[in-house]
Amino acid sequence: PSLNSNYQPIAGSPVIDAGINVGLTYTGIAPDRGFAEFAAALPVKLVELTVSENNGSNILQWKTASEINSSHFIIQRSADGVNFDNISSVTATGYSSSLRSYSFTDYTLHSAINYYRLIMVDKDNSKEYSNIVFVKQGTDSDLDILAARLSSSANSLSVTVAAKQKESALMSVIDNTGKLLLNERVTLQKGMNFLDKTIQRAAQGIYYVRLQTGTETRVKNILSNN
Repeated sequence: PSLNSNYQPIAGSPVIDAGINVGLTYTGIAPDRGFAEFAAALPVKLVELTVSENNGSNILQWKTASEINSSHFIIQRSADGVNFDNISSVTATGYSSSLRSYSFTDYTLHSAINYYRLIMVDKDNSKEYSNIVFVKQGTDSDLDILAARLSSSANSLSVTVAAKQKESALMSVIDNTGKLLLNERVTLQKGMNFLDKTIQRAAQGIYYVRLQTGTETRVKNILSNN
């Protein structure tokens, strides 16, 4: 093939193309990539992946320097750094030659140390794994959400909370889009607390119960049912 000074194919170069103009010469128009499409690595350049704890939840942030034909990012979590499960996905930009930033907040924490990684997926379903990052959760807590039940048919919420002291807390119920279904202040007594609330109708799905005091935040995921 005919290459320019950056070793990229020149439009009209006599190469067999595997992109949008299959079998024809290279056109030089994105996403037509000519020879680069043969056994090419995933065209996403990840430059940073970090995770930090934020009031009972974990925030993942990552940046890409460039993207070509990228589809989405699969977010995986592990309790041991070996066995990972898919917990969510984020749509990629697709085509970019500039710095792009992404973030995801994990409210469903199950272990003292949580490990994360990304699967970067191309539109051709090619996949590549990121490095692994981890964060240690705080273990000295004054309260804990032991159980939570949300009924979509009865519009009712039942939450069981263990508290080490009497204190005021803001109790919220949040859906997957971040919409608040409940945002109400409650008074917790030392010991076991059984909180029953009427809530607006919630479609079946996953929700999050969040308790916020002046010093800490606790979040628990629940599945709405009939």
